[in-house]
Amino acid sequence: MDLLPRSAPLPVVRPRAGLRLVALHGGLTRVLQSDGGVIGYVETLDEQGGTRFRAKRMLPRAAGFRIVGEFWSADEALDALRFA
Repeated sequence: MDLLPRSAPLPVVRPRAGLRLVALHGGLTRVLQSDGGVIGYVETLDEQGGTRFRAKRMLPRAAGFRIVGEFWSADEALDALRFA
């Protein structure tokens, strides 16, 4: 299954208290805490069956990311980052 990055901004259905979203390039959205700290990213991907959303949690100590999962809705991806 080939997933391709998409350039459209993240479609967010529900607002979330304490989270800020910053649309970046190539379908990537940065997810920030209200104080500006980076929680992670949600990447929008197109595939044959529709659009998927990959949640990537920031790991500051490792200077990298951990993929939390891929979801069929942006809301699920954001919740996964929020509660991971």
